[in-house]
Amino acid sequence: APVVVHPVITKWRTTVSTTSTTKVSSEAALTVEVTARGGKKLYSGTYSGNRSATTPVASKNDIRYSLGTAMTEAVNQIAQDNKLIRVLVGK
Repeated sequence: APVVVHPVITKWRTTVSTTSTTKVSSEAALTVEVTARGGKKLYSGTYSGNRSATTPVASKNDIRYSLGTAMTEAVNQIAQDNKLIRVLVGK
């Protein structure tokens, strides 16, 4: 039966703190809800990722990379969620 997938980014942020070096910490979180066409919730899961690195100076590219890495971790968790996959393939 057809289903509708509702992905929502619930967190995607970076904190940059500077002392003698610069620490870039990023967090990402996603919620994925699967519903039947009529709106009945079939499944809901939350997935998260983190990345932290220390660098002499943080550039915009360092921040982008950190955010991207955190989100990639969260998305990889979706692909490894066997319960979600079973709902999507109808088993």
